[in-house]
Amino acid sequence: MGDVTTFQLLESNIIPDILIVDDRTKREPASSKVVAGTKHKGFKELMVKNPPGAISEDLIDAIGNGVSSDGRVRISVKGEEDLAALPAIMMAPVDSVVLYGQPDEGMVFVRITKSKKDEIRQLLHQIIERQEHIDKYISHKIWRKLDGY
Repeated sequence: MGDVTTFQLLESNIIPDILIVDDRTKREPASSKVVAGTKHKGFKELMVKNPPGAISEDLIDAIGNGVSSDGRVRISVKGEEDLAALPAIMMAPVDSVVLYGQPDEGMVFVRITKSKKDEIRQLLHQIIERQEHIDKYISHKIWRKLDGY
């Protein structure tokens, strides 16, 4: 996930099941080469809105659709996808891998384990519960989705 990570994977002929991009890198518009390079035939395109510094229900729904899909999915985020790796780790099957970019550092490789999911769950709890626009009903719906219900 992330535009540069996605670009590098596809350029290396490594085709992930799910791509999450926002046409930005380091909070600036991505180059036209990177944007064009993140588009790949054979991906179902999903468009979602996700505000900066937040995790929207739309983003969680799109990741859930991608995980349960038989085909490849490209999630195009209007807003920001910087926190998308967290719900992706929660929703990915055990023994799968999530890759995301760490600006000016490289690519982060996360092997999905139960303990990694538990760790991310605690972190997500802090993030989701602090989002001011989320009431208890929406919070409950989000947690049910993250937990696979």
